[in-house]
Amino acid sequence: MKKAIALLLALLCLGLWGCGEEPVDYASAILGTWYAVEYESEVVEFREDGIVADTFSGNTDYGNYIVDNENARIWVNFGDDVFSMEITEEEGRLIILDNNGTLVREEDRDAYREAYQAKKAAAKAG
Repeated sequence: MKKAIALLLALLCLGLWGCGEEPVDYASAILGTWYAVEYESEVVEFREDGIVADTFSGNTDYGNYIVDNENARIWVNFGDDVFSMEITEEEGRLIILDNNGTLVREEDRDAYREAYQAKKAAAKAG
C-alpha cells in the first residue's frame, strides 16, 4: 500500500512539474513591433531595454514594461496608467490581449483585421 501511494505521489509530482518542460521566454518572444487589430492607427513596440512605445494616430507615448513569464503577462507602466496584458497563443502564433483589444505581428495583421471587421459587420447586421 505504501508503494502504491508513493508511486501515485511521484506521478502527481511529475504531472505538476510538466515533465521537465522549459518555460517560454516571453521577454524575448514579444520584442519588436505589434499591430492593433481593432485600431489601424496603433502600433506598439516592445524594446529590449524595457521601454514600450505606443503610437496611436501619430502620437507616441513611452513607458516601461516587465514580463511575467510564469503567468504569461506583461506589466506596462505609462506613469499614471499601469495595466497588464495577457500573452497567449492562437493557432501557433503569439498574440497579446489587453482591455482595449488585440496585438498581432505584421504578418498576421491583415487576416486578423479582416476577421475582426467581418465579425463587427455580422454583429451590426443582426
